[in-house]
This record gives sequence, C-alpha cells and structure tokens, in this order.
Amino acid sequence: MSDSDDSDDVSVEYPDNDELKRLNDAFSGGLNFDAYLENHIEYYESPLRTLRSIVDGDEHGPYSWMVSGSDVLTTSDAWGRAGQMLAGHPSVQMFELDSNEFSRESFRVFMAALEGNKTINNLTICENPHVGTNEGSRVLSAFLRKRKCPIDSLELQTLGISLSSFQMIAPTIGRSGLSGQRVKELCLTGNDFSVDTEEKCATLYRSLTNLSLLTKLDLRGCNLGVPGCIAVAKFVRCNNFNLAEISLASNNLNDKCCEMLARSFLGKKSIKEITLSDNDDITLAGLTRFGLLLAGNQKVRSIEGSNHNVRANFQR
Repeated sequence: MSDSDDSDDVSVEYPDNDELKRLNDAFSGGLNFDAYLENHIEYYESPLRTLRSIVDGDEHGPYSWMVSGSDVLTTSDAWGRAGQMLAGHPSVQMFELDSNEFSRESFRVFMAALEGNKTINNLTICENPHVGTNEGSRVLSAFLRKRKCPIDSLELQTLGISLSSFQMIAPTIGRSGLSGQRVKELCLTGNDFSVDTEEKCATLYRSLTNLSLLTKLDLRGCNLGVPGCIAVAKFVRCNNFNLAEISLASNNLNDKCCEMLARSFLGKKSIKEITLSDNDDITLAGLTRFGLLLAGNQKVRSIEGSNHNVRANFQR
C-alpha cells in the first residue's frame, strides 16, 4: 500500500464507515480521542486519505496523533502533505513519530511544514535513526528554532543521537523558538553520549548548560559512565536551574558517581526526584551518600537506585 494511491480511481470504501460516525459522535460529545495513524492494510486506502478524512471530517478533531511504522507514508510528497495538514490543525496537542524509516528528504519536508503548527505541546520522535545523524539533527534544530508551537515536553528516544549531534541540538532546545515557550521536560533515553576524553567531557558539559531551564531531564540509557557523570555533576553544581526531576538510570554509574552527584545537588532546592536505578555497580554504600541531601532539602521526595542485590528507596 502506498500513500501515493489517493487518486479517485480507488473505489473501495472504508470497511467500517460506522466507526468514523462513532468518532464523530464522540467528538460531538466533548470526548478526547487519540488518533493512531498506522498502516491498516485492511482499509484498502491510502493512510494519508484516512488522515485527511478524520482531520477534515469534524470540527473538534483528535488532540493526539501518532504516525507509526515505515509503510504509513512512503514518499516525501506524502510526508509534506501530512505535515501541512497537521500544521493547520486547530486542536492537536500531542504528536509522535515512531519507527518510520523515512528518507532524509521526507523528514526535512515534514518538519519544515510542521513549523507552522501553533498547538502541539508534546512532541515525541523515537526509533528513527536518521534523526540522530548530523543532517537529521540540523533539520530538528531548524524546526526547534522556527517552531510556532508551544512545546512543553520533548522526547527524543533511541534516535542514535551522538555527542556531536547533541551539541548541535541542545542550544535550540534551550531557546523558546517563535512560540515564546521554552521546553520544560526533555527525554533523551537510549541515545549515546559516551565520553572517553576530557574534550568530550567538556563538550557534554557545555551542551548541558543550554538546558538549565528544564524542570525534568531523562538521560536513561545514554552510556554516560563515570566520565559522563563528571559532566552531569559539574552541570548541576555550576548552574542555577529549575530542575525537579532527573533520571540517570542504566548509565554504568558506580558509587563514585553517587558521591559526585550528592555533593553537586547539595543546596539545589528545586530537585525533588533523582533516579539511579539499573546501574549495577551502585551499592547501598553509594546511595547513602545522599543522606545529607535528604536531610537538608525538604522538597526531595525520593532517591532510588538498584543493582542485582540491592533495591534502596530513600524517602522522607
């Protein structure tokens, strides 16, 4: 099935037109509907036509969209048209691109069209390795710089973003774009920020300094290790920020990292939650380093960590 098959010679109707009627009835009743755009082969229709039918079919429209899979939109023209439709949609608030395997040109034209959207406040892009390349990162940076939508939450998961790509993206994440709204919550789970030289450690630190206005930062599974933790600890220690939650789970951290982090977080009144789970070399001895932090900061809810033998949950 190709998204280019949206000509009038396709005479097969949707297999269940009552389904669209039920959606319209739900919209009319004031219910929110999460639209899940996927490659449903049984529809015998272009997914782009399905998207157009639902978007244009009623005045309320869904507030959440996901384009999932590599067979949904298969040409750059289709991606461009989808971006234009979503850019003009009056109520979509959450949007996700998941495992699409789009070409460089498809990603470029889609994101360029999406710049005009004024309602999306939650954007997720995951399992799309092209985005993590330098070229893909330039496209993403251009979108963040020119966007009119008020993104509060940005999730860039398992995109193959390297340290060099992160250095390119981070400054635009920290800016407000044309919307005047800064990103508050950032998830970078599953990317590779491995650091093996002092120069790379300094690069990671400089990149992180662009994110001082975040309230939530998720760095799970980013292969930080001890050198990367040094950069994170310096970022925490040397910058005034609003950070309430940070996750450093699954990053090959150890007890030495706990000591560095605990010292860095002392006096940081905004922090409420630190997650260090699934770091096998962290022991109970390492976690107890946070005792002073818990004693001196009334806002801390919990600090969690685990390895194969220990599951610790410190809570006031």
